[in-house]
Amino acid sequence: MLIPYQFFTAPMVPERWARIGSAAIAFKVYMKQMLEEETRALNNGQPGSGGLMTSFVHALHTHERESALAGTRDTNSRKGLSVEEVFSNLFVINFAGHDTTANTPAF
Repeated sequence: MLIPYQFFTAPMVPERWARIGSAAIAFKVYMKQMLEEETRALNNGQPGSGGLMTSFVHALHTHERESALAGTRDTNSRKGLSVEEVFSNLFVINFAGHDTTANTPAF
């Protein structure tokens, strides 16, 4: 979690580390796909999934609107989430959910 995943995809890393890098890349591709599908649904006037991803897409649109107005406003007061912030939140939520689920049956 603390080391950029690009480090794990370098040519001279051990195979175990390379698997971590491949998993991180696959997870990011999946997150991009989820974000694009939700954005497409909301842009077409559909309700979307109605879950957490819908809220993230709304926050992303807010951030994009605020960024467009950045020339007339203070950049530190922008609202919403950037794409990287959305991905970071999705990762933390997925990680926390898997950890909690794994620990509950183990207990």
